[in-house]
Amino acid sequence: TWDYERAINTRIQKIKNFPQLGSPDLCYLSKVNKKGVIKFGKETPTGFFHYVYGVNASSAAAVSTFIQYLLRLQEKEVGWFTNSQWKIVKACYCCFDAFSRLDVHVEILFPGGARVYGYNSNGDRVAIDDDIWSGVQVSCYLRAMNPLPSPAIKYHHGLLTNREQFEQLIDNLVNWIEKHDLEYPPREVIKRRNHALVSYTVEFLLRRRLYRTALNWISQIEHHDDVFVAFRGLCYSHMGDLRNCILCLLYTSDAADDLLCVGLGGPRIIKKKIHTL
Repeated sequence: TWDYERAINTRIQKIKNFPQLGSPDLCYLSKVNKKGVIKFGKETPTGFFHYVYGVNASSAAAVSTFIQYLLRLQEKEVGWFTNSQWKIVKACYCCFDAFSRLDVHVEILFPGGARVYGYNSNGDRVAIDDDIWSGVQVSCYLRAMNPLPSPAIKYHHGLLTNREQFEQLIDNLVNWIEKHDLEYPPREVIKRRNHALVSYTVEFLLRRRLYRTALNWISQIEHHDDVFVAFRGLCYSHMGDLRNCILCLLYTSDAADDLLCVGLGGPRIIKKKIHTL
């Protein structure tokens, strides 16, 4: 158990050292004992925190829904963290936007009230707008696709296993690429980020053997960058269609050289293709 300020400040200090996709989401819960442990005339809260993947963090309302879900588990005494002698009085959910490099905090008070703010890598507090929430949502998806293998991190599978939510994810990623491909300079930075986004997504789909889904998704975005055709070739190689795989490699021979320079934590696609051939 950690006190609130220590837990949050420790995370803020480490923002500049976060990996490309960021740290797992942090959920901090402040609880009081129902038996009434009282000091100085008031209940003394105790802090509990855990790390989590797979939570829908598309908005403050979506995060609040997750906290309410934890509250219901607490009341029903069902779940991996619950205990009937405690009640939640305050919660803070921290989720990292890998694109703006901001850590977004949603602070929720019970029985009502919420505050939303963020911190940059310098530890400065900043306001959060809709565009940052869009980046947070995509970042949460990508972290759920590529989780760190740790038993200490709780994974919620619904975000990527629910068919309706998964189809929404695919549409959101297409919209993200189209929007940020047109609006945000510098061009080379956005290009590298889009390469990483597509790389993580395609690798996830291939691990699930969703080859056709991957091909259909790439067909919606490949007009933005010739390099994306190389990802289509990777799909064909996993399907055993070496002819189309080679055609994609030939089509993107110049663009593929740029892909080898992507150093954002994504897989080296061309190197993998050579192995599969």
